[in-house]
Amino acid sequence: LYIDSPRDSPLAREKESSLDDLLFAKLPDAISEQLYVTLLYAREYTTAGSDAYACNGSKEAYDRLYPVNALRNLALARAPTELVFLLDADFVPSANLLRDLKMKPALLSALTHTKLALVLPAFEVDKQQPLPRSQAGLALLIQQSAASGFHVSHFPQGHRATDYARWFRASAPYTIRYEEYYEPYMIACKSWLPQYDERFRGYGMNKVSHLYATALAGAHFAVLPLHFVVAHNHDKSAAWQAIFGDNAHPRQRMRVAALYRRFKAELTIEFKAEPLPLPTASRAT
Repeated sequence: LYIDSPRDSPLAREKESSLDDLLFAKLPDAISEQLYVTLLYAREYTTAGSDAYACNGSKEAYDRLYPVNALRNLALARAPTELVFLLDADFVPSANLLRDLKMKPALLSALTHTKLALVLPAFEVDKQQPLPRSQAGLALLIQQSAASGFHVSHFPQGHRATDYARWFRASAPYTIRYEEYYEPYMIACKSWLPQYDERFRGYGMNKVSHLYATALAGAHFAVLPLHFVVAHNHDKSAAWQAIFGDNAHPRQRMRVAALYRRFKAELTIEFKAEPLPLPTASRAT
């Protein structure tokens, strides 16, 4: 979790107290006893509404945005297990995922000893609907036009390689081919996963860049049948607005694009590899 104030400052202590009450005092013991919480502090006081502060277009403003990739690296470093589930906080896995994985020792062995990246298809559901916990419940919501593949309407390349149509028919894990901008939620062994590039802050290419590095590192992507992750759809966040919103300074979008180009060039040199394939419009959605 990010505390946007310097450590040991009055504001930081106030926020620590609020978190302690929220995360431990109000949670059942069965959950709080299994909860690992690590805090990341700001190096200096940030301007109130630091996402909005990015509108001035400066490098200083960008560097004050939410340090999402630094937090992800911290979470990976402190994870007490070999296998990690790379998942955004607002997503919920389908029911009995852990139970079913424990019943697949060969799959768990492959996850532990190879560079298997096990993808769980991502879906979004209308706010008025309860989140489905089974494939059957999800399929019903899709038939009612109350659910869909995650961001398929405005950023299909983000999850297109998953092949949603095939997933609904599948009874066993199936291999897929990575394409650039693919950013699935997945389970993998943290021993070989690349670090997230902490130069990416706020919104924009922070997860795409990590999946690009993961693919270059030799990942084998496969999709798990029956199980999935799901979240309610929501309005654009303040972090998105700071980079891509109507009032965002165009220099910040240019900064993200330039950083991503530099990131890819650095990786191709590091791995002595050719650039990875670009998306193709003909792939299944």
